[in-house]
Amino acid sequence: MKLTETIIAWNSKPGCLLGTGTEMKLFSFPIPPTCDDSGFNGTAGAGNTHIHDLSEKEKTLFLLATAMKLIIGFGMDSQIVHNTLCEIREYRNGLMSGTTPVPDHLKEKFRKE
Repeated sequence: MKLTETIIAWNSKPGCLLGTGTEMKLFSFPIPPTCDDSGFNGTAGAGNTHIHDLSEKEKTLFLLATAMKLIIGFGMDSQIVHNTLCEIREYRNGLMSGTTPVPDHLKEKFRKE
């Protein structure tokens, strides 16, 4: 999955906004009409037009900064943020290979991309 094809959606921890800090999901962009993304109080990614003009390095930096914003700014669970964002190629490209654990279900995908 590429950032330009992905909407990142989340519900922040109580105190920041409404939510548990554990609700996070990726949607393909554009979001199909049959898909309901209304249950989330925050989004980022391909729906923002500037994302499509970023270089690969800038996309990686955007995703790493988004992860920190979600974890520190919005009180999201760090493991959920990491596991969810690992689905996005540019996020995985920014990880230190071999030192940052990738969820088991993505290890083969990570090797192929």
